[in-house]
Amino acid sequence: MDTSREAWSSPVYENYIVAHRLQRGLIGLGKPQAFSDLLVAAVAINRGEVLATRDSDFEVIGEAARVLGLLLKVATT
Repeated sequence: MDTSREAWSSPVYENYIVAHRLQRGLIGLGKPQAFSDLLVAAVAINRGEVLATRDSDFEVIGEAARVLGLLLKVATT
Protein backbone atom coordinates (compact mmCIF):
# COMPACT_ATOMS: atom_id res chain seq x y z
CA MET A 1 0.00 0.00 0.00
CA ASP A 2 1.38 3.36 -1.04
CA THR A 3 1.15 5.77 1.89
CA SER A 4 2.82 8.71 0.21
CA ARG A 5 1.01 12.02 0.14
CA GLU A 6 0.43 11.68 -3.63
CA ALA A 7 -1.45 8.39 -3.16
CA TRP A 8 -4.04 9.97 -0.84
CA SER A 9 -5.84 13.20 -1.37
CA SER A 10 -8.79 14.90 0.20
CA PRO A 11 -11.78 15.85 -1.94
CA VAL A 12 -11.03 18.79 -4.18
CA TYR A 13 -13.26 21.65 -5.29
CA GLU A 14 -14.37 19.81 -8.45
CA ASN A 15 -15.65 16.90 -6.36
CA TYR A 16 -17.83 19.24 -4.30
CA ILE A 17 -19.24 20.74 -7.50
CA VAL A 18 -20.12 17.30 -8.90
CA ALA A 19 -21.63 16.26 -5.56
CA HIS A 20 -23.79 19.39 -5.58
CA ARG A 21 -24.90 18.71 -9.17
CA LEU A 22 -25.80 15.16 -8.17
CA GLN A 23 -27.86 16.41 -5.22
CA ARG A 24 -29.75 18.87 -7.42
CA GLY A 25 -30.52 16.04 -9.84
CA LEU A 26 -31.62 13.77 -7.01
CA ILE A 27 -33.86 16.46 -5.55
CA GLY A 28 -35.45 16.76 -8.99
CA LEU A 29 -36.09 13.02 -8.90
CA GLY A 30 -37.49 13.31 -5.36
CA LYS A 31 -34.63 11.19 -3.96
CA PRO A 32 -32.13 13.41 -2.09
CA GLN A 33 -29.18 11.58 -0.54
CA ALA A 34 -26.60 12.15 2.20
CA PHE A 35 -23.92 14.57 1.04
CA SER A 36 -21.17 12.24 2.27
CA ASP A 37 -22.37 9.56 -0.17
CA LEU A 38 -22.53 12.14 -2.95
CA LEU A 39 -18.97 13.21 -2.26
CA VAL A 40 -17.76 9.60 -2.41
CA ALA A 41 -19.61 9.18 -5.73
CA ALA A 42 -18.15 12.43 -7.08
CA VAL A 43 -14.60 11.30 -6.31
CA ALA A 44 -15.24 8.00 -8.13
CA ILE A 45 -16.79 9.84 -11.10
CA ASN A 46 -13.95 12.35 -11.39
CA ARG A 47 -11.27 9.66 -11.11
CA GLY A 48 -13.06 7.26 -13.45
CA GLU A 49 -12.88 4.55 -10.82
CA VAL A 50 -15.28 1.75 -9.94
CA LEU A 51 -17.05 2.19 -6.60
CA ALA A 52 -17.41 -1.13 -4.76
CA THR A 53 -20.23 -0.97 -2.22
CA ARG A 54 -23.11 -2.80 -0.62
CA ASP A 55 -25.05 0.46 -0.19
CA SER A 56 -28.03 0.53 -2.55
CA ASP A 57 -28.17 4.33 -2.30
CA PHE A 58 -25.38 4.43 -4.87
CA GLU A 59 -27.67 2.86 -7.46
CA VAL A 60 -30.00 5.84 -7.01
CA ILE A 61 -27.04 8.22 -7.20
CA GLY A 62 -25.93 6.45 -10.39
CA GLU A 63 -29.39 7.10 -11.86
CA ALA A 64 -29.02 10.82 -11.21
CA ALA A 65 -25.49 10.74 -12.63
CA ARG A 66 -26.77 9.24 -15.89
CA VAL A 67 -29.43 11.95 -16.17
CA LEU A 68 -26.63 14.52 -15.81
CA GLY A 69 -24.47 12.79 -18.42
CA LEU A 70 -22.00 11.49 -15.82
CA LEU A 71 -20.79 7.93 -15.40
CA LEU A 72 -20.78 6.38 -11.95
CA LYS A 73 -19.46 2.83 -12.18
CA VAL A 74 -20.81 0.84 -9.22
CA ALA A 75 -19.87 -2.73 -8.36
CA THR A 76 -22.20 -4.25 -5.79
CA THR A 77 -20.70 -6.90 -3.56
